[in-house]
Amino acid sequence: MKFSEFLDSVSAKPPVRQLRGLFSAHVAYPVAERMEKRHIRGKVADLRRHYARPFSERLALAQRRTHEIVAYAGAQVPYYRDLFKRIGFDPAKLASDPRYLQDLPYLDKEIIRAEGERLLSDELKGGPRHERKTGGSTGLSCMIYYDQEGLDHSAAVVLYAREAVGHTRSRSELHFACRFPDAQPGRWPTREDLKPPTLRIVPEPGASEEQIRQRIEQFWPEGFLVEFVSADDFVRVGRHQKFRHLVHP
Repeated sequence: MKFSEFLDSVSAKPPVRQLRGLFSAHVAYPVAERMEKRHIRGKVADLRRHYARPFSERLALAQRRTHEIVAYAGAQVPYYRDLFKRIGFDPAKLASDPRYLQDLPYLDKEIIRAEGERLLSDELKGGPRHERKTGGSTGLSCMIYYDQEGLDHSAAVVLYAREAVGHTRSRSELHFACRFPDAQPGRWPTREDLKPPTLRIVPEPGASEEQIRQRIEQFWPEGFLVEFVSADDFVRVGRHQKFRHLVHP
C-alpha cells in the first residue's frame, strides 16, 4: 500500500475523521478564507442576526429588497430590460403589491443556457466574475456567474442553511439527488425496492471510475452499490432514478 493510500485509509476512520473535520473547519477554513481575501464567516453571522429578528420585520425587509433587485435587473440586465419592455412590466408597482412579481416568468435552466451573457448585469460584464457550473442532478448543467460579493454571500447561505438543520462544518457528507416531482412512483414493493441502495454516478471526463469507487468505500464503509452511467444516458437516468453527478476527485 502506498503511503498516500495509507493516510487516506487512516483519515477515513473515527476519531481521526472527526479531528480532521475540526481542524478543517476551525483552522484551515479561516486561514484559506483570509488568504483568498474572501468574507464568508462574517456574512454567516449577519444571517444569524437577520433570522433572529421578528418575522414581520424580515417580511418587510424581503419585500423592499425584492423591489430593489427587480428594479436593478430591469435597468442593468439586458434580458430583463427587454422582457419588462415586451410584457409592460413596471417594477415600481412591487413597492405596493409584491404579488405583482407573479407576472414575471420563472427563470429556468433553459432560459439561462439560451440567453447566456444577456443575463449578466452591465456592471458584471465590465468587471471580474466567477463561473460556477451547476451539478446537473436535475437536468443538463449550466453556468452561473457571480461577482466576488455574490460568491461570498452564496457560500454563507450554504453554511447557514446547513447550520440551521444541525449540520456542523466539521462533518463530511454525501449528497444524493431526489426524484423529480413529475416522476410517477410504481406500486410497492417493486424490484428496485428490494435492491440494496444504489449510488448512480455520471463521472466527469477523465475521472477514474476505480478511484471514485475506492474513495466511496473508504469514507462510507457501510456500503451501497455504485453504478456508473454514461453521459448519453444522463437525462434518462436523471429523470427517473436517484442520481448523482460527481466531479473529478
